[in-house]
Amino acid sequence: MGCNGGSMELALKYSESHPLMLEADYPYKGKKLLGRCTYDKSKGKSHNRAYSKVPTLSPSGLNAAVSKGPVSVAIEADKESSNNTLVVS
Repeated sequence: MGCNGGSMELALKYSESHPLMLEADYPYKGKKLLGRCTYDKSKGKSHNRAYSKVPTLSPSGLNAAVSKGPVSVAIEADKESSNNTLVVS
């Protein structure tokens, strides 16, 4: 399975309506649970309220995003150009 280019934006959008569980309640099991989701919304502790994109190659945009909270960075490393896209959560 693996990432295969998973979408950070879809994950952030999903977490707006599906609170994230603690690792103790939803530990990583690798291939042991392949195809079986054990998510329990009632155990959710945190959710994403909003996210926005930072313009590519914008140090001032990145500085502004970091001052507001956590920042997630996605790098399209499979292309020679490696265009950077930043998504702020």
